Amino acid sequence: EIEIANGEGVNLVDVTAVPRITIAQKLDCLSSQAKIAGHRAVLEAAHEYQKFFAPEITAAGKYPPCRVMVLGAGVAGLAAIGTAVSLGAEVRAWDVRDVSDQVESMGGKWFSVDFKEEGAGSGGYAKESSEAFKAAQKATFHKHAKECDIIITTAAIPGRPSPRLIEGYMVDSMKPGSVIVDLGAEGGGNCELTKKGESYLYKEKIRIIGYTDMASRMADQASTMFAA
Repeated sequence: EIEIANGEGVNLVDVTAVPRITIAQKLDCLSSQAKIAGHRAVLEAAHEYQKFFAPEITAAGKYPPCRVMVLGAGVAGLAAIGTAVSLGAEVRAWDVRDVSDQVESMGGKWFSVDFKEEGAGSGGYAKESSEAFKAAQKATFHKHAKECDIIITTAAIPGRPSPRLIEGYMVDSMKPGSVIVDLGAEGGGNCELTKKGESYLYKEKIRIIGYTDMASRMADQASTMFAA
């Protein structure tokens, strides 16, 4: 389509390339759509999880809170944290940047990788990490994956493949009935087992969701925010 437009002399504006600065916030469609995607990711996970999010004590038994891990605490990640917390889940979150204050302000609990490296890149995005950091990172994620019921990944680097955060062996260690929602599916996935654009049951045990149209699943809201 781009080639056809160029051939007809049409001027195109890539609104996804708007710099992430204060004065341009109103035009930053990536942030508005990411917020919707993060919110919707939790709703998709809740639907597949099929258990209470909040702890419950009833005549029919005592039920613990759903444990949610959010990897990537940018716009989508923070939206996911806020939505999961509002549903009563126990939420923990991580990012390569130290944004613990933002995570905690949304009601989540920050956890870190025991490794020193500056993770902030340009334009408010995360930068690529060293191999040593990735090894320490994966050991930490594996530990938390065993404990959590839902994992939502939101890590993305513009113009590059999505960073691999969740390996197959981590998924194998998760509890039956757990759910993974991979918002990095468009770039290949943050999870090794993600299938772009699909939702499937891995080994009849773990639901892995790789939808690439999360914002479109709330089309009315997405259109309103895009046009604002």
